[in-house]
Order: sequence, then structure tokens, then C-alpha cells
Amino acid sequence: PLHAFDLDKISDGKIIVRRAKKGEKIITLDEGRAERELNDNILVIADKAKPIAIAGIKGGRGTEIETNTKNIIIEAANFEAVNIRKSSKALNLRTDASIRFENRPDINLTLPALERCAMLVKEIAGGEIAEGAVDVAATAVKPWNVGVEHDYIESLLGVKLASGDIMDIFEILALPAEIIKKDKSIFYEILAPTRRSDLQTAEDLIEEIGRFYGYENIKPVLPNCLLIPALKDEQLIYVDKIKSMMQGFGYSEVYNYSFISEDDKEFYGLADLAEVLNPYSRDQKYLRPNLAVGFIKNIQENKPYLAGSRFVNALRLFEIGDVFFEGGDKIVETRKFGGLLFMENKKSGEAFYELKGVVETLFDKLGLSDVWEDDYIQGGLPINFKNILQIGKVSQIKIGDKAIGWLGKINEDILERLEIKGRVAIFEINFTDIISFINEEREYEPPSKFPAITRDLAVLSSEDTKVENILNVIEGAGGGLLDDVNIFDIYENDKEDIKSFAFHLVFQSYEKNLTDSEVNKLMEKIIKAIEDEGWEVKK
Repeated sequence: PLHAFDLDKISDGKIIVRRAKKGEKIITLDEGRAERELNDNILVIADKAKPIAIAGIKGGRGTEIETNTKNIIIEAANFEAVNIRKSSKALNLRTDASIRFENRPDINLTLPALERCAMLVKEIAGGEIAEGAVDVAATAVKPWNVGVEHDYIESLLGVKLASGDIMDIFEILALPAEIIKKDKSIFYEILAPTRRSDLQTAEDLIEEIGRFYGYENIKPVLPNCLLIPALKDEQLIYVDKIKSMMQGFGYSEVYNYSFISEDDKEFYGLADLAEVLNPYSRDQKYLRPNLAVGFIKNIQENKPYLAGSRFVNALRLFEIGDVFFEGGDKIVETRKFGGLLFMENKKSGEAFYELKGVVETLFDKLGLSDVWEDDYIQGGLPINFKNILQIGKVSQIKIGDKAIGWLGKINEDILERLEIKGRVAIFEINFTDIISFINEEREYEPPSKFPAITRDLAVLSSEDTKVENILNVIEGAGGGLLDDVNIFDIYENDKEDIKSFAFHLVFQSYEKNLTDSEVNKLMEKIIKAIEDEGWEVKK
């Protein structure tokens, strides 16, 4: 690229190449003739008084050629590509000149281009060329050597080539080349001219050889290699499995923020928090120690949509995400799986028991055995759940003797302070523990050939009676012929401090058909065992 100036308009008739001063301005010759503010990284062509062009990008107003111009000065240059690119981006001005300089034209073409332009001006406009040219070069660029091995050419292109054919291609490309033989190998060394700045490596030469040989002449060949199957990521597999099951239960997945605020810390009485060194705001000061805080916020955000709705009166959510806490001198990060069930104007225990059923069904489908809920929590609740879960309305989820999580009701005091009216139950389980206990092996047990007989049973008890205790009594009295017991309804009367449980009992034998009289005797035995505990059976 070249630029011509009206010599008579240049102060002192002298051109200076320098960095712009910060805040310096120039009006460019583009269509808008905009005034552009420069920074001190932009290179300019200037006279003694002011910038007259942005180097390698655009000329400036004031020194342009007009019809009455008598003397011109032609500037030809080769500017550094990175500087031109950055200046063009900073000014939001992309021109044909800037694009060419960004692609590094041959520096040795600068003087021939200048001489050719001067000659054309003389021939067409009839001017006279001043003697000589001012030539200032920061660096001298000379041709460079590039080498490539013959075997490497054939291995990369996948074809057999004769040395003569390769030398012919170099000759067509006007690349001086020499064959060098070393031991049993053949090498080619070419002298790359400065106009071919794209030839820097052996692969560049092979690309040129392939281009002239013809890519259409290279036959595709399947590679011979050993295919190793990808490693099985169990966590990823079971994440997808659990998500699919929870969606089948009618629960929606949420992705809550991993940050909590100073207000959250004080409101829920949280401790051992991992603090963010440079938080964006006070609301993102800590990393969450549990999933429960996010679930409660979900209720607050969705309350307006549930209030008075004829179709939606419950919020069922789940999340699989990481929680963080301080453990000694380091931050501990663990993955948790949690769920929430919020019901408006429902019986007090309904949310808890539905969520309990979801957890038990999920574990059963995953093949987990020996799962149970422990009401006796040795050592009390963890510090980051003490103010969130309701004392006496929480149980520890265990597999064997190992505690893996919590299931319980949200503290009524928290719900009242947040003006949340309804019943809320949550669970939170250590996800990695679930994975470690899953057993893919399944044992087939054939169904009984004999029909089952069912009975329903309603039991009245005090409000503090655990359903687990009643189930233990029923199963103990029913013996081996009691195949299954399901609870299908719970009613709580807070005013009278009573609770009613409705059970569905299934009797079945693998050896014979059961008669009504046999089942009735078993029912009498079960009822007597229940009444001996001080509970009442509705008849």
C-alpha cells in the first residue's frame, strides 16, 4: 500500500513517523471524514505540526491531493502486522491497507513499488521525479532455508512420490532447492524468498507439494489403529439415571446459584463457610454449604404463581450440585443430591411422607439395599441444618450403619418469618455415597403361583407416633405369609393430638392358596399386637 501527500501542504516539507500522543486527533479521509481520537500505541505519519495519516490504515485530511496540486510526495512502507491490527481494532477502522499489512506483505517489495508508482505518475501526469529516495529500514529481511525429509512427505500425504517430481514442483514454484542425502534418507532444502512468508516449516512445503500433485490424486485410506472404548464415568451415568427417575416422579430440576449472602448466613445460622476472596457483591460473599438455602429461595420466588392457582398447588424440585465448607486449612467440595416438596394447605405430614416415599422408591430402583431412616440422631443435627430442619421432624438416611443424608420438615419458625404458608419437606444426600453403594447385580425371585389376598387396616395413635414403629408391629405379627405392607393415607388432627394411618396389607403364600379364615386369623393377631401397644384399630 502507498499514500500520496501534497508536498506544499506539509509543514517544513518533512515527514515524521512516530507514535501518536494520547488524546491527539485526526480527521481521516474515509466517507464520514470522522474526527478520530488516537492513543499512544497508534503509529502515525506526521509533519512538524500534526498527524497527517494513520500509518498503514488511512490518510488524513489537510494534505490530500487536489486538482491544483503541483508537488507530491509518495510514501511506501511495511508496517508491523500486530500493531496495525491492534490500531485498526482500537479505532474501529478496517481498510484495504490495514488488511494487507495484517497479512505481512514482503518488505523487500516496498522500494520497487515506490519506484513503479513514481514512474507511472511521470508517464501519465507528465511530472518529473526528484532524484533518489529516502529509504529507512528497521530490519533487513533475507531469504531463509526450510528443509523437509522425503519419507515425511510420503507419510503425511499418504502417497509415493519420486524425487524428480518433487524437484519439478519446487522449480514450478520458483523455489531454489537442493537434494541432500544422509545415510539412507533423502532431504530437500529450499531457499524461501521473502515474498513467501507462508513457508516457514516442513509442513508448509508438504502442503505446496500436495497442492501441485493434486489432492484429487490422493486416495483415501482408512488408518490402522487400536480403538479403545472410553472409560465408563459412573457418576455421569447415574446423574442421568437419577434425573430421569425424578422427572418421572413429577419433580422439576433446578440449577441454583452456588453463592449465598451475608444475610443468608445470619438468617440460617450458618458456619464454617467458604468465603469468596473477591465477591462481586455482598449477596455473593460465601459458597453454599447445603442445597436447602437455594430450595427455600425457590419457594419464595414461586409463591406468587402458586397462590390461588386452580391447577398447581405444590412445588416439587430437585437438584444435583456441589456444596462447600471449610475443613481445617482447606476448602472441601462435595456433590449433593437434594429434593424439596412444598404443599399449600395440606395435611401436616403429607409433604414429608410423600418425599419419604420418593426417596425410598428411588433407592429401590437404583438397587440399593439396607436403606433405613434413623430417628435417633446421635450428636444432633449438623451445624448448617440446626436452624433449617424442624427438631423432632427429621430423620437420618442410612445405608447399613453409614449415614448418607437427611430427610425432614423445614423449621416452622423459618417458614413463618418468610411468610411461607404450607408444608415443606426436604432431603439432602451425599451423591458419592449413593454411587459407592449401588450394586448392578440383580437376583431374580419368581412370583408366587398362588393368588394374593388383601386387607386394609386403619390405626389411630398419638401425634408423636412414628409410622416405622407401627410397621414393625404389623410385620412382626403377620409372619411369613404377610408379603407386603403399604401405607396409603395419613391424617393428622393437630387440635386433638391424634394421627390416623391407613395400611394396605398383602397376604400370599408360595406353597398353597390361602383361605379367608387363615387371613382373618392373621388379621386378628395383628390387631391384638397393635392394641397391646396402646394404639386403636378402626373397625
